[in-house]
Amino acid sequence: MTEQPTPPPTGHEATHAQPVDPAYYAYYYGYGQQQQPAAPAPRRPNFGLLVGLCGVFLVFALCMVTSSLTQGAGEDSATPRALTEITVSGEGEDKIALIELKGVIAEQQTTGGGMFGVQVNLVERLEREFAQAGADDKVKAVLFRIDSPGGTVSASDQIWHVVSEFRRTQNKPVIVHMGGTCASGGYYIAVACDALICEPTTITGSIGVILSTLNFSELLKKYGVSDVTIKSGANKDLLNSTAPPNAEHLEILQGMVDESHARFVELVAKGRPIDPETVAKLADGRIYTAKQALKHKLVDGIGYREDALAEVRKRAKLGKAKLVRYRAPTPTFLDAISGNANTTPAIAPTLLDQVTGPRLLVLWRGR
Repeated sequence: MTEQPTPPPTGHEATHAQPVDPAYYAYYYGYGQQQQPAAPAPRRPNFGLLVGLCGVFLVFALCMVTSSLTQGAGEDSATPRALTEITVSGEGEDKIALIELKGVIAEQQTTGGGMFGVQVNLVERLEREFAQAGADDKVKAVLFRIDSPGGTVSASDQIWHVVSEFRRTQNKPVIVHMGGTCASGGYYIAVACDALICEPTTITGSIGVILSTLNFSELLKKYGVSDVTIKSGANKDLLNSTAPPNAEHLEILQGMVDESHARFVELVAKGRPIDPETVAKLADGRIYTAKQALKHKLVDGIGYREDALAEVRKRAKLGKAKLVRYRAPTPTFLDAISGNANTTPAIAPTLLDQVTGPRLLVLWRGR
């Protein structure tokens, strides 16, 4: 038998007794006893995880093979899938294509809600929509809705070219319906069309080019910070924000702005019933209300979408016709994996404007 520990003394004995044996409490109450840890259960292999990883690897390999075969199969297989056509209103066999341009005009435009979205090549999107409208014999005209303060000179000019080529190759009128703002680059594109209809509250005009940046040289000088720039030529650091403005640099950049502005004026005079001298007077960068724009022949009429549609029907000699719009097909998982869809998340353009550096803009900065 296990020997029991001596119990603690009581009463008078407790005063002169030896310290209590700790083993007593451990024996009767379990204090101080250490439990032996249980042996760990044997680890079983996670067959589900292994099967899942193998499945992902096989799908990825299949997508890579499919992408390679597609790219090597010729131009026809590389052609993007046709845009999905959605009926907006109306009925009949004949169609009017509604094509929209909204927001700041740039080579890459962010779509989607919130701060983050997906980058889309704006020029390519509009090129595809106009191409599909041109290839469809049932599409008799285009209603081009523009609500934009403008953007880069390059993107605006490229879209102007897309619309001009459509009109040159297709016997289909293109009527612009302006939204709340159709200024600068938006107007640059609009003058390529057959007729311009603005809403009663539209802001338009702003025929001009701007190139701007910030200069911090005086601020840096105040805190003892100096600019050190190693350059290959005297004009390599144009618009250097940390060095004092250079008169020669400003002259060079002014020449670039003037040349782009001269092209803008030329396109307005070519697309509108206004002589070049009058356009030059109107093209000082100011904006115009709807009534002022109509007075100066910058637009052909004032009205809402139904008025613009009536103008489309008149010019295309249409009776019944349905208004349709285009939407890019939703990218499949195969598209995303193989690289045939641009699913790159992007910061909204209003934030990008702060970090992209100086560019030639046909943009109304009041918005």
